[in-house]
Amino acid sequence: MTKKEKPIKILSIKPGTKHVALAILDNQDLVYWVIIKIRFSVMEDSQVVKNLKYSLNKVINFWKPNIIAVEDVFYTQSKKNQLLNFLIKNIKKFCKERKIKVYFYSPLLVRKYFCKKEKVNKINTAKIIADLYPWLSEKYKREKKKRWYQLKFGLRIFDAIAVGLFCHHQLKKKKY
Repeated sequence: MTKKEKPIKILSIKPGTKHVALAILDNQDLVYWVIIKIRFSVMEDSQVVKNLKYSLNKVINFWKPNIIAVEDVFYTQSKKNQLLNFLIKNIKKFCKERKIKVYFYSPLLVRKYFCKKEKVNKINTAKIIADLYPWLSEKYKREKKKRWYQLKFGLRIFDAIAVGLFCHHQLKKKKY
């Protein structure tokens, strides 16, 4: 008799200082995704954190994930951003309070996992994610038409989904 595998429900997060991308994966099925604006003009950093916590609470209370996967701060420009680092610390603290396991993954590591035959970059990763979830292909096509300096903002949801899928793969390797 085979042991039934424990289902893995992952909330994956692509943090940002203005927008946060959230995706819910039930095993490898994408069941929910959203980009939430957490910062509005002239707003204190403490209010941005409150907005993030409020959004995370709503999603966690509804979907009840047992794992949270977060794209870690990796690039030099991001590492120097005090608000982004503050948000990451608050996500860690929030997960500890809620007693939910949290994993942080480098965006480069995640992209290398997906882009085995293509050049390792954000747009190729988004293409692979759009191929996995065809209903996202229209969003991918819209983003691909944009100029290179606009691309990074619209691709947040693909980054969040990629982090969640990578986390699922890592947990399966460890026999979650």
